[in-house]
Amino acid sequence: MAKSQQTFSKVEKEKKRLKKREDKRKKMEARKLEKQEKGSSGIEFAYVDYNGNLVDTPPDPSQRVEVEIEDIAISVPKTLESEREAFDPVRIGVVNFFDTSKGFGFIIDSVNQEKYFTHVSGLIDQITEGNKVSFELEKGQRGMNEVKASQILKTNIMEEVKIALKVIVGLSLLNVWLLNYNKPSRWRGADAKTMMEEFDAYGLSSSLCYIVGFLKVGFALVLLTSIIYPNLEILATSVNLEILAASILGALLSGSILMHIKIKDAAIKSLPATLFLIFCLSIIVL
Repeated sequence: MAKSQQTFSKVEKEKKRLKKREDKRKKMEARKLEKQEKGSSGIEFAYVDYNGNLVDTPPDPSQRVEVEIEDIAISVPKTLESEREAFDPVRIGVVNFFDTSKGFGFIIDSVNQEKYFTHVSGLIDQITEGNKVSFELEKGQRGMNEVKASQILKTNIMEEVKIALKVIVGLSLLNVWLLNYNKPSRWRGADAKTMMEEFDAYGLSSSLCYIVGFLKVGFALVLLTSIIYPNLEILATSVNLEILAASILGALLSGSILMHIKIKDAAIKSLPATLFLIFCLSIIVL
């Protein structure tokens, strides 16, 4: 039984081999017949022209161009040294938040205003909120992180001038509205003895006097606070408290100057308001 089954398998294999040979012979005959009908055997020799296309005629030797192997760019062309842009990995920013007890915080890049995570392990110097620092970036698990942060000493005289202007404007307004509210002053309009009399001389109501006083005292305190937190922003907005306080105080001081002009006061009486207005504009610009 086993022998007959083995014989059957051999017969089947032989049949398949013969069939395969017959199919091959038929294909050859079909190709010969096609060749006789078309009278052509196709391109026996193929050449490459100057555009990289296959052709049946050889290229003209007179048009041959010699190319140095160094000039052949297989992938991206080489960048010349003159075309390379200088890259400085060191960035400048301000410490937006830093928790000394937990050892982490955030630094805002001064160029693109992006906020980067920083850890105490990546610090060169000790930093606190408001410090101006130089730092570099490296790829972390959750994005780009700050490394090699070091504090930049405030040698910029413009920063010192801005702080001085904030102190002068803030303390002066607090002095006028809190300590000298009911005291006479050579700068009051129409020779008024108190702040309320001055507003009455301007033709303004007492309620407006309280509103203006509240705004000037409030934003004077905000301006002084910005000395400690120069980059503090309002909630989730990008409005800087320093700029906001200086802008609103500047607008209120402009109103004071207009009131002196309205009642035709001597120009000297508007001198303090004019100086403080200039200081506020300087804080915004600096």
